[in-house]
Amino acid sequence: MIKLFKFSKEVKQARTFVGLLLESLSINTFPELIVPVPSHPVDEVKRGFAHMSYVAYLLSAKLNIPSEKVIFRKFFPVLKRNQKIKTKKERIQKIDRFYLRKNVDIKDKNILLIDDVRTTGMSMDECAKILLLNGAAKVEGVSLALTAF
Repeated sequence: MIKLFKFSKEVKQARTFVGLLLESLSINTFPELIVPVPSHPVDEVKRGFAHMSYVAYLLSAKLNIPSEKVIFRKFFPVLKRNQKIKTKKERIQKIDRFYLRKNVDIKDKNILLIDDVRTTGMSMDECAKILLLNGAAKVEGVSLALTAF
């Protein structure tokens, strides 16, 4: 389902993901903001949309909580960015891939961070650290799927 949604732009799958998230969402603190983990800009252009921003938008409407794309993925490196072809060791190396949008106010907010697939957790961890370092009160993360690595 994720593959159809992410690569074939089958957006109806997003409603299923939101339904599953709502059924199984177990968070400790009610979020004040939903933030998607961003894809690489080149991938978003190739796919024609930011798939997790779309899921965040739908989830936002159901929970009546704002969603906002406040974290962005750096454009470089363009090559060697594909996580699927990397070894576990390569994936868990510290990479500075994300940044916070300028003039965004997340101070003292409880944030729900959402991602599609969690393999090592590095993307979500890096995004959570950026949010916390910039004043978020708490960040909880949820992903649509977990891979066995």
